[in-house]
Amino acid sequence: MKENRKALLGFIGLVIIGLMLVFLSPNTAVFRGEVKTHKRTKLLLDTYVTIKVRASKNKAKIATDAAFSRMAQIEDRLNRYDEKSEISKINRSAPKPVALSEDTFKAVKLSLKYAKVTDSNFDVTIGPLVLLFDYNKKVVPSKGKIREAKKLVDWRNVVLNEERKTVALNKKGMILDLGGMAKGFAADEAYKVLVKKGIKEGLIDTGSSTYTFNLKKESGLFKVGLKHPRKDKILTVFKVRNKRLSTSGDYQRYFVKSGKRYHHIINPRTGYPAKGLMSVTIISDKSAAETDILSTAIFSMGPDEGIKLARKLKGVEGLLIDSDGAVKSTSKISGLPSRIRLKQ
Repeated sequence: MKENRKALLGFIGLVIIGLMLVFLSPNTAVFRGEVKTHKRTKLLLDTYVTIKVRASKNKAKIATDAAFSRMAQIEDRLNRYDEKSEISKINRSAPKPVALSEDTFKAVKLSLKYAKVTDSNFDVTIGPLVLLFDYNKKVVPSKGKIREAKKLVDWRNVVLNEERKTVALNKKGMILDLGGMAKGFAADEAYKVLVKKGIKEGLIDTGSSTYTFNLKKESGLFKVGLKHPRKDKILTVFKVRNKRLSTSGDYQRYFVKSGKRYHHIINPRTGYPAKGLMSVTIISDKSAAETDILSTAIFSMGPDEGIKLARKLKGVEGLLIDSDGAVKSTSKISGLPSRIRLKQ
């Protein structure tokens, strides 16, 4: 477990700027007295999680303590690298059903819903394929190993029992992996805690996923910057209010071998890293978990199929940058050229 943690920590510096908070710009005339912006950061979900809120110092501490605690609880339940987690128990117990907490059952159920919506481009049973790629040792698995692993990847073999709140995997050797939505799911739960504690404005940033909320009509917008997929700079800035954002990119975790880039977003249908895109950013009115799922799935789909889905879904805006730097976006995203420069 320590080795997994160490490897994932090496990945944090890249993921944390997938969506970078530039600054918070509220209508400061509204705030008086001791109410200020308070920022706290903790290591959770194998990344640095930042929560920023507008409140008094004492209220901010109480609320963020509770929010971080809730996120840690979600991590304990959904982390497949933790042998004590409910997800690990499901994986070990196949094909027997496992009784779950409401959190884990809800997360698995949501993942299965979007597996269907995305035509299997998001598949929560992708674990066997993920395990094949070693990003530290730069190991590319053989075609035979990928072919065998794919036999265990099919979300239709996950059985839910609504009444008993159980989940079972039909085949032994299947591996549930909620990595594509766990950060967003945790952010959703943290938001609920913050609001319950009386916080009206804030931001929850898990690196690749950001949850913004402004419950006051007088409040201003959050500015969230998108990292350039090939340069150390911000590509564009989104001004948002009460939105969820998620970015998936081939620059977040990868290795290059024989001149070819192998990144961490595996296409469940091919068994290999998804082709055709460098970056996908989704801005939505949906939950952070759903937004996370969509950025992953659309990246897997590729530019043409992906932009079609983004344009089809209500409350969803998307910005896609393909492997050649060509930009595709939905109607409400503007201001970018049709192609970005990849080299100086």
